[in-house]
Amino acid sequence: MVKSAGITAAMAMILTACASPGGTEQTAGSATSALLTVPAAICNAERHRCVTVTVTPSSGSNPAKIDPVDDQYFQDDNHVVFWTLAGTYTFPNDGIKIVEVSPLPGVDVPPKGEFTCRPAFSGHVFFCINRHSVGSSATPKKYKYTIKVNGVAAPLDPFMVNN
Repeated sequence: MVKSAGITAAMAMILTACASPGGTEQTAGSATSALLTVPAAICNAERHRCVTVTVTPSSGSNPAKIDPVDDQYFQDDNHVVFWTLAGTYTFPNDGIKIVEVSPLPGVDVPPKGEFTCRPAFSGHVFFCINRHSVGSSATPKKYKYTIKVNGVAAPLDPFMVNN
């Protein structure tokens, strides 16, 4: 528990530092919004991972959709995962949600407190701390999670595996 709290505090400091000037600006119509991203040094750090979420905009009768992302596999404890969105799309407050019931055979229910998730950078980034308190290569634990994006009707439902 203390280790998890320390990681949460460290992530808050990192996210605050990342929000400082140095991002690029992108123009969307007449509005200009800062494009905030997670620095590569954090994405490539031990027990950190960044997943880029891309949205295909609507065209004609086709609605906007979230493009598929790879399932995520974790070993060891206390990983931090960042999902990032580019452009004008943002995550809602429940943009990444770990499913708390078993929707399918072979999909596990995470223990209480296994994942701590929240949005950052005005909804352009979402991050979760994966405690990885259960699961091993001999008995992996597979969790379904949902990705939601503002302005996109259908969520995406990939998996995370603690092994």
